[in-house]
Amino acid sequence: MPIGLAPGRMAHELAPGPVPRRLWLFWLGLSALAASLTAYWLSVWSRPRYFSMIDTRVYLAGARVLLRGGRLYAMRATGAHLQFTYPPAAAVLFSWMPAVGLWWTKVASVAFSQCAFIGCVWLMVRWLGVPRRTCWGITGLATAGLLWLEPVQATLHFGQVNLLVMLLVLADLARRPRWIPPGVLIGAATGLKLVPAIFIVYLLVAGRGRAAGTAIAVFAGSVAIGFLATPGQSAAYWTRFAFDTGRVGSISHVSNQSLYGLIARLSGSPGAAHSGWLAAALAVGIFGLWVAAVLHRAGHVVSGGLACACTGLLVSPVSWNHHWVWAAPVAIALGHHTWQTRNRWTGLALVAWLAIFVSRIIWQVPRSFGREHHWHSWQLIAGNAYILAGLIALVALAGVAYRTSPKISQAGGNRTWKVEPPTNTTSPAAARARRRASGRPNPAPRFSRFDAN
Repeated sequence: MPIGLAPGRMAHELAPGPVPRRLWLFWLGLSALAASLTAYWLSVWSRPRYFSMIDTRVYLAGARVLLRGGRLYAMRATGAHLQFTYPPAAAVLFSWMPAVGLWWTKVASVAFSQCAFIGCVWLMVRWLGVPRRTCWGITGLATAGLLWLEPVQATLHFGQVNLLVMLLVLADLARRPRWIPPGVLIGAATGLKLVPAIFIVYLLVAGRGRAAGTAIAVFAGSVAIGFLATPGQSAAYWTRFAFDTGRVGSISHVSNQSLYGLIARLSGSPGAAHSGWLAAALAVGIFGLWVAAVLHRAGHVVSGGLACACTGLLVSPVSWNHHWVWAAPVAIALGHHTWQTRNRWTGLALVAWLAIFVSRIIWQVPRSFGREHHWHSWQLIAGNAYILAGLIALVALAGVAYRTSPKISQAGGNRTWKVEPPTNTTSPAAARARRRASGRPNPAPRFSRFDAN
């Protein structure tokens, strides 16, 4: 008998067994993520120009002007003479940058953005109902691949705050962490950058009035912070500069992947496109928010949030290519649905979506100096690829909304909701739908104070 074994125990009984699948997945995801991040930092090290981070330099310059009591919206920064276009509260948030200097500001901005992106992927994976035991492995694998989407790379290259904004919005919609009241993070994101304001409208039309009210209150608080920090510049921003699209750059440039940019490129100038854009934005905005609200009320809260994101990107007067970081959550949702249903059409949609946002297709056309006004044939498709992808995604989500919209019957003054179970059968929304269909009462929510909103 081998030394050290108790009587009656064989050596093979104490031999280590197979490693659980979830551990293999965890270490595979961690390794893939480490390799992807290492490849990114090596590319930065080998190409210092890639580390220019022109928008971070504008944030730094804006913070310096704010701390000196200067005219925040009259300043020009970098060789491109860029202006500060964010609300005054954003300049307050950036006020730490002058204390650490440009180089450390760049490093910290990239590190914050990469951590925010990992958080976004984790939130999406958990929001889709993936079990906790496999969540981190899938998060690592997904982040490793999606880090190389063109909008994500552009955000890191310019030193933009898009990934932080997306993290705040996703955390609010997914209600994580639970101790933060719904609406707080969306309000904070809107105070940092006005683009997420459409999610406040989404909360309203989805029947989450209290969360929308909270978001508006937090946004109003950020406006008040700006007035406390710089009253004159805050007044100038909210009365003049907030709605001046000419301050942000060329509307017709290929990097503006919004309906306004598309119509401006077709019509020849932003002025000629303005009335057409207003009509198109109104129509697409109403349609997109209707789709998002119907999906939310039917229990498809993830699809509802993504429909709102696509709508916001399309109707905003300016949606730069790096604003389309929402392509990553859409890809995760498509991948999850493909894995669950084994639907080949969804799989093909995922491949096409990734091909558009990885291939840098919008940069394969003549651009700058008015060349966008002379596109023809395939250039019109390639140069507006993100817009066309967003419109197709919105139409596809409208099909889902049409098939799964709640059917209300009025009987004896009582409403009866018949909701088809969502495709995500592991989510709490799906469980509630199954209980409604079977006539069983829903259990009391764990966090009734916030979940009711």
